[in-house]
Amino acid sequence: MKEWLRKQSVSSSIEELRPCVDVFVKYYNEKRPHQARNCPPMRAWRELDKATPELDGQPLLAKIRVRHDHVDRRGAVTLRYRHKLHHIGVGRPNRGRRVINVMADLDVRVIDEDGVLLRLFELDPKANYQAKTRDIVSGFIGPRNSATSHLVSEA
Repeated sequence: MKEWLRKQSVSSSIEELRPCVDVFVKYYNEKRPHQARNCPPMRAWRELDKATPELDGQPLLAKIRVRHDHVDRRGAVTLRYRHKLHHIGVGRPNRGRRVINVMADLDVRVIDEDGVLLRLFELDPKANYQAKTRDIVSGFIGPRNSATSHLVSEA
């Protein structure tokens, strides 16, 4: 890269240098042939088999993130989206319960160890706390506990 940049016109600032570096990087990764594979390095990298995480034997897409967590004393779990920490209300009856957070883009599912779906909602990136009212499953009530089971009528 240094040799290539020396052959270019002299830049007086970082802003002027940036386009030159971008051109070099694009050529280096996407146009020049890879020494061993005789194709551009980016194409060679994309064609390699990648390790894929699995959940219950099912491969997960690369965009899906899985996090194991415990529900805190306030009945919430946390996850990060774009470097921001979000708190997800799961309910105080679930305090201490081990859960699995599965996030695909903005779609979030909170599942307990037994596979029971506790939450399914679309993450609002602007909101710090994701209240249970954000659930997108119509009629989803979640697991009942003995203290509240009398409040839910069967449909």
